[in-house]
Amino acid sequence: MRCSVLLTALSCAWLSASSAAMAADSEGSEPVEGAADSAPDGELDAPVCERIFSVDDVEAILEFASDTWASLDAQGFLASTARLQEAVPCLEAPLSGRQAAEILRWEALGAFMERDAEGAARWFASARLVDPYFRFPSHVVPAGNPLSEVYDASADLSGAFSELRPPADGALQLNGRLSLQRPDDWPVIVQITDSNSKLTYTGLLMPGDPMPDYAAAPEGANLNVKYDSQPIPLHKALHYSAVGTGAVSVVLWAAGVSAKSSFNNTTDPVPFNELSGTRARANTLTGTSLFMAVATGALVVVGNKSRSW
Repeated sequence: MRCSVLLTALSCAWLSASSAAMAADSEGSEPVEGAADSAPDGELDAPVCERIFSVDDVEAILEFASDTWASLDAQGFLASTARLQEAVPCLEAPLSGRQAAEILRWEALGAFMERDAEGAARWFASARLVDPYFRFPSHVVPAGNPLSEVYDASADLSGAFSELRPPADGALQLNGRLSLQRPDDWPVIVQITDSNSKLTYTGLLMPGDPMPDYAAAPEGANLNVKYDSQPIPLHKALHYSAVGTGAVSVVLWAAGVSAKSSFNNTTDPVPFNELSGTRARANTLTGTSLFMAVATGALVVVGNKSRSW
């Protein structure tokens, strides 16, 4: 209960601090000379970078975000998330999958504090694409908190994906991972590098935002980059395994029943010298099938349980 009250108080503090920060930012902020203020319709605005952020800078901001959230420092948390939003389009090097997932999770926490549980779930779902087995430490999100329920529910969100063309030169990263599968319904961090691993584009795209322009490789071209497939969430992997063990259990049970029938057949009896082996085979097959059935049930239970790990 205490945690829910504190989160509500922090959310109110967030909203008031956000209004103050936006008002302050609107006064006298000067963009870098030569940066584009807008882009033609259907294209992304060019980022206005007042500074370039290193990966170490991002690590420091992430650590500060964690500290301020845990200590219920609304002003500090607001400053850290605003800094992350400023940093993503102005990075000097690609993010790792872990760093991208952390950024997406902090955005989810911000959405939750603004009473947008559905938006928070979408941010979480995007983070799960690269870090599906992450669990919040109890000091960040206590067990039983509504935020924990939103995070668990995000594991079951289904969304469409668009197959992107690989760049002709360099590589495409989505959420810090080499991938060509862009989620259509969730936010995603997009980064493009050249053949020297230097960033040519970095940004946080929302659903419906167009991809940046880049030279795509021709159809069927041989690529020097190996792109990843989507990881299978743990609970789904366990359920798939349960299906496999269940099928094996049924086959073994059928084989055991057949062997037992042969042993008991008086019309066409098994030769006497084979009776012992037939009985042993029937017992082994039946026992193994029962063991596989128990394993199937265990996999289903653990798979369901893993949603909240």
